[in-house]
Amino acid sequence: MDVSRLFSVAVKTASIKKVSLSSISGTVTIAVTSRAPTRLILSEVKFDLLSTDGTTERAIIHGWAENVSLNAFTTTEVPVPITVTSIETIHFLTGALTRDMNARVRGTAKIDAYISEITIPFDNVVTLPSILTR
Repeated sequence: MDVSRLFSVAVKTASIKKVSLSSISGTVTIAVTSRAPTRLILSEVKFDLLSTDGTTERAIIHGWAENVSLNAFTTTEVPVPITVTSIETIHFLTGALTRDMNARVRGTAKIDAYISEITIPFDNVVTLPSILTR
């Protein structure tokens, strides 16, 4: 039996919360659905947020979270705070000030299933809503 079928991982939302001259901060929320009959631990979720602006995909943000409890038969939302200080990334994301932008979130979730660790890849395109048109 493939126990990884007991879990699914998807990106629920991505948002920019604060913009300053030196950084941009926001949150990427990962939804982990467990169909396992017992409580388990999401030992790690890590991802890259990549631009999808028609150029070569490049990682512009990295995010990770660790040690999140997953209850049996539930979906757990994991908000992962992100902060960007790279000048190149800030330049790219300034477009999100006035218009919605699409980005690809690609990563893996590792679930500690007591006797083994289950790795589940995910890859979703999400929309970063414009910060000035809210």
